[in-house]
Amino acid sequence: MGLSLTNTHIHNKANLTKPQFKKALTDMMKAKGYTKATEDDASVSLSLVFSKDRKWVTVLGEDINTSDLTKSLGLQVLSVELVDSDFAELKLHSADSADTLMLGRPYMDEYPDQNPEKWQSILGENTWSQVEEIQSGDHKFAEDALAEFAQLIGLGENILLENDDIPQGAEILHFKKAKEKKLTLNAAFKQVFGPELEKQGFKPIKGSKKPIYLRVMTDEIINVISVENATARSTARRIGEYAFEINGDVLSIYDSWWGQHFPYGGNMVNAWIYRNNTCRNTEDKTDFDLVIKNMDKLQDFIYIKEDPESLIKSMEYSLQVTKDYLLKEMNSVKDINDCIRYYKVFGAINIRAAFNEFGDADSGIDESGHSSLMMIKADYRDDDMWNLIGEYEDYKKHFRGPVDDRVRAACKKKYDELERCRIDANKLRDKIFNTPELYEQAIAIADRVKEENIEILRKHGIEM
Repeated sequence: MGLSLTNTHIHNKANLTKPQFKKALTDMMKAKGYTKATEDDASVSLSLVFSKDRKWVTVLGEDINTSDLTKSLGLQVLSVELVDSDFAELKLHSADSADTLMLGRPYMDEYPDQNPEKWQSILGENTWSQVEEIQSGDHKFAEDALAEFAQLIGLGENILLENDDIPQGAEILHFKKAKEKKLTLNAAFKQVFGPELEKQGFKPIKGSKKPIYLRVMTDEIINVISVENATARSTARRIGEYAFEINGDVLSIYDSWWGQHFPYGGNMVNAWIYRNNTCRNTEDKTDFDLVIKNMDKLQDFIYIKEDPESLIKSMEYSLQVTKDYLLKEMNSVKDINDCIRYYKVFGAINIRAAFNEFGDADSGIDESGHSSLMMIKADYRDDDMWNLIGEYEDYKKHFRGPVDDRVRAACKKKYDELERCRIDANKLRDKIFNTPELYEQAIAIADRVKEENIEILRKHGIEM
């Protein structure tokens, strides 16, 4: 039995240093999904043997892909296969082609024709006729012809190195398969929701711990949509089941509370926004219970944590629900008056909280600001009977069975409470309108909060 071996050699025409070469190979392996490793935990090891002048670098290791080396390094690669000391097949790989050269006595009747011009780049000052002399020479063993060819191109004895025969001084690189990144909830949200939300005018805010997409509707109104892990309060019960909900909100630029949450991606949006987004008013005949039922569809999306396909599928379904319900409701809030009605429906606006002492106009307006001051900016003077009637009708729907004296008494008490709150709130609001000092103070605070929020948005990549 003769000698058989395969090895790979890179023509270092760019004269890369050892560190540069090692980095280039490491980058190539990273692109293939590998990371650096120690000898003990390595799944792939590459040994680099440099010729004295660094003109050639021999790469020893299993399953070396010459095409990858050529493309990644931009250098010519010479692959050598010696078969039982009878013949050697040499292939010179370039970026756009490969050419074959045979030495010794091939078994095959036919083999590819060689192109002398392709080999001149590694022959240097030597000529093709010298190669032909080696091919026609009388060699007992093919490795002798191979050794002569190696001297001709400056590769030397390294052409006969075997993969398991690592010479002293070789540079050894160890790699292992990098752990595949698990698809996280946030990553899935950005992957599925991102393109659609951006198409509808939303932009991802910068510097948030979780993905938050924001849309500027007017210079006074913004929309926000995000995702929340809801496993703890979901119907997910089986092992490995997790759940999420889609959160979205319409926010006033006069709110003083939400800006601080952008860096953290924390409680950016209110608890009710995924349940009932609508603006109840006298013209809107929407069945409020139906709206609540539809908004409930934006929570409790269940998926299997270790199954990326399950998460993506659930996220895609949640996007469709979001488009059908949440975005539709958001789009209905077109101006500041719509926004005020929206806030009133969900209890997010209370003029009493705008004062230093809750509900006491004489205490002056709290300098920190409050969302209810948008009513002063908008010159909003509605009597809000529409909201009282809406809340009262919602309250009555909680009763089941016949209407008796107990139910009538409870309903009257509720109506009286709502009427008292409505009248008190309107009195406080009108007190601001009718008191120049309070009015000027309210406008100044609202304007300041607006500017502060605009600056916060700007810092997070959103221009009003």
